[in-house]
Amino acid sequence: MASTPSTRAHNLLAPLLLAIWAAPLPAEAQDIVVLKGRQHLVESGPLERAAVGDPTVADIRLLRGDRQVLIVGKAPGSTDLILWRRRGGREQRVIRVITSESDQLEEDLHRLVGPLEGIRVRTIGGRIVIDGTAYRQSDYQRVAAISRAYGNVTNLVQLGPQARSALGSLVSEALRRAGLTRARAVPLGGNLFLLGEVESQEDLERARTIATAFGEDVRSLLRSPSSPAQMVFMDVKMMEINRRRATALGIDWQDAINITG
Repeated sequence: MASTPSTRAHNLLAPLLLAIWAAPLPAEAQDIVVLKGRQHLVESGPLERAAVGDPTVADIRLLRGDRQVLIVGKAPGSTDLILWRRRGGREQRVIRVITSESDQLEEDLHRLVGPLEGIRVRTIGGRIVIDGTAYRQSDYQRVAAISRAYGNVTNLVQLGPQARSALGSLVSEALRRAGLTRARAVPLGGNLFLLGEVESQEDLERARTIATAFGEDVRSLLRSPSSPAQMVFMDVKMMEINRRRATALGIDWQDAINITG
C-alpha cells in the first residue's frame, strides 16, 4: 500500500504523542495489533512453546531458537496468545487483527485517550470521533492537542462543570503572568470570552494564543486603548444571550443600548 501524507504524519506523530503522555495505561494497551495479511515479530526470550486461542484469527511460529514469535494476521478479531517460558512461568497477551490503517489510528488513539476518565474514542460514519466529558483541565488540553495532531479526528469532548468553573481563573492567571494584567477570561456556554483591555494589536493576538492553548473556543471582546477606532475582528457564531448571562459578562443593557434622537 502506497504511503500517503496523512499516513506518514500518523507514523511520526503516534510514537511522539505516546512518549509525551507516558501515563499508566490499562491492560488492553499491551495488546499486539497486526494488520490482516501482515506479519508482526515479538521478541520473547527462550520459550518452551506458544499457542493461540483461535488459529482462524492469527497464526504463530517460533523463530531464532524459540526466542521470537512471528504472528501472521489472518482475519479481523481478537485471540489470546499464551507463551510458556523455558525457565518456568507463563505470559498471556491479546492479539488484535485489524483490517486498515484507520483501525490502527483508532488503536493508537485508544492508547492515548484510554486512561482519561469520561472520554472515549469511536468511529461514526467512517470518521474517528473523540467525545465525552473531561473532568480535569489537563485531560481536556490533552485531548485538544491529540485532535490537533491528527487532522482527521473530530474532537467533541466537553469540559465538565467543575473544571469549567476553574478555567477562567487558570486562563486569567496565565494572562497576568504574560503581563496582560488588564485582561481576564470568563467561560460562558461553550466559549471562553476574553474581556478587558490590552495595549496593542500584538497583545490582542498574544492573549488569544494564550487562551487557545487551554483548548477552548475563544471569543475575544478585548479592547485596545491605543487604537480606539479599530474594530477587533473575531469569529462569530449565532448565539442567544439572556439577561442573566449578559450580567455574568459584566454587560449592563441600559448603558449598552442608549438610543438618542
